[in-house]
Amino acid sequence: MKKGQVLVAVVMVVMILSILGLSFLNMANLEALQVRKTLFYFKALDIAEAGLERAMWKLTKQPTWRTGWNNVSFGDGYYTVSLTDQSGNVLITSTGVCRSISKTVKALVEVSSSSTTPSISFTSGTSSGNIGNFPGTVGDIGQSFKTGSSSIKVGRVEMHIKKDNPNVSSIYMTIRSGSTVGPILGTSNTINASQIPLGAAKWISFEFNPPVQLQPNTKYYLRLSSIPPSTNPTSGAQGKIHVTYAPGRVIRYGPVGGTLPPDIQGPEIEIISPYTLGEAYRYIGKNNNPNYTGEQLIEDFNFKIFGPSSGTVKILNWSEEPYQKL
Repeated sequence: MKKGQVLVAVVMVVMILSILGLSFLNMANLEALQVRKTLFYFKALDIAEAGLERAMWKLTKQPTWRTGWNNVSFGDGYYTVSLTDQSGNVLITSTGVCRSISKTVKALVEVSSSSTTPSISFTSGTSSGNIGNFPGTVGDIGQSFKTGSSSIKVGRVEMHIKKDNPNVSSIYMTIRSGSTVGPILGTSNTINASQIPLGAAKWISFEFNPPVQLQPNTKYYLRLSSIPPSTNPTSGAQGKIHVTYAPGRVIRYGPVGGTLPPDIQGPEIEIISPYTLGEAYRYIGKNNNPNYTGEQLIEDFNFKIFGPSSGTVKILNWSEEPYQKL
């Protein structure tokens, strides 16, 4: 074979080997990329399941919790969890994201609470008029109560509430000592408009975490406030929220006769409150006055006070949605 032919053959062999080498390298890169993508898929699933499991654990501590979480960092990604009520059960939706891959898992769970009997309550009211003008521009509303002979811990307070328009401001509750403007012992979660019924009133839960310790034979105050604050006339708070209540009575004593009806005759007045261990208030903190305790009403709002909640969670159904590329 001539020298020129040998050189051509060597060049062709080198070219073929180079092409084969590049092909093998490309295949290796593709395989590595596929392995990484598969790893991202599994990690996204793990992250979604972590969010779901955390939500179920949260429900065992706070059975009425429905807030969820947004973009919580976990491992190499993050998860978002939402909870919705469905026919007495709770649907938990958790989406995990790792790099550009997302995975959603859902669980329909049954939640039962061990805290079903209130420690203190007043539930005799059947009226639901707008006696508080709250939320709005004239202050907060409140209800006082008195503890019994034993100290208690408050984990949840329920009030019987409805709204009169869809765009009512968010509300929350504080427990205070001394008066409606006294020191705050605990602040609840925030209740937004979507959680408050527009038609018939329902019992709405205000959770206190950690629970609030109350002393025996002591008067305390439940105060409902709004976001933005109703104590500020220019904040833009809107409503209204109707808390069901029981009306009180005013009795007048003294000489009878004249032109006045018998039930309002006499100079001496006695107010008969339906709940003898507390009073209802409106206009608390009106006009940005933090010391204004409000106007005492002769009515009393319905309320239930519970100890710390604990619950059990039972999975009824589990499903996974297809992986998504973001």
